[in-house]
Amino acid sequence: MTAPFVRCALIAAACAAAASAAPAAAPWDDDLPWPFLDDGRALRVAASRYDDSASGWQLGVLELAAVLRRDVDGVAYLRWPHLDFASGGRTVLERWPDAAGEGATAGWPGERQVAGWGRPAVGYLGRTRVPGLGPLRCGAELALPFAANALYPFAARSLALRVQASRAWRLDGGFTLEAGGGRTLNLGAAGDVLAPAAFPGRGELSAGLAWRPAPATALALAAVRGGGGRDSRRLRLSLEMPLSDEIRLQAGWTREFADAADRLFRDGLFLGLALPGLDAPEGNVDAAP
Repeated sequence: MTAPFVRCALIAAACAAAASAAPAAAPWDDDLPWPFLDDGRALRVAASRYDDSASGWQLGVLELAAVLRRDVDGVAYLRWPHLDFASGGRTVLERWPDAAGEGATAGWPGERQVAGWGRPAVGYLGRTRVPGLGPLRCGAELALPFAANALYPFAARSLALRVQASRAWRLDGGFTLEAGGGRTLNLGAAGDVLAPAAFPGRGELSAGLAWRPAPATALALAAVRGGGGRDSRRLRLSLEMPLSDEIRLQAGWTREFADAADRLFRDGLFLGLALPGLDAPEGNVDAAP
């Protein structure tokens, strides 16, 4: 049994163990940094903006992500976002009272705008082949509990394990069809301000179509359906193109179609630069997959 197959088996076991909790809010999650696996870049700096006119919520994200190790099977990485969350005067506990713990107070957290570092996350992205499914792209990420609870639902002093897998089919004309799914297991935050119901498990299914007219250029459209805690129905358009031989521009737009009572944002914009960075340590680069 090859090492990649063992990794996917562990991912599947983690997916089966992550059961959904009672309906409530659910922490925010974004895409795993799949370009690290696909384009060979070692460093990414990205800025994102999310807005929702119904709730008045606004979120700004500045994230730094870097490859820690690259080998023939995949890449290990670290990423850490800085968040700027403006609630528009409508707090999370007003929107979702079930998320309040025993230590919650009226108006918590009290500030209309909260800024700070979100949870740092370590992860692994790789490829393997599973009998009956064919070649898969797999990822697992662990978010660490080093963030303020006041940033909830975009961060909290809690652990989260996220796993994803997808299968791609190459079509004529540079097109690729992809389908996949994933699961997130959220553990309750330290402290008693937030209830266990504020951290339900979540599942998601996705399907997309990508067009790659050149090796360094891609245009993709994807639909993502998530459930568990809050409903999510997203449509995402993304673009990647070279700015030079070593730097790539990554941009995207996301529209959330879930009801106003569930969604964290209505529209999201993303802009990032993928850079070579420092050479990441390599291991087993000459080994067979």
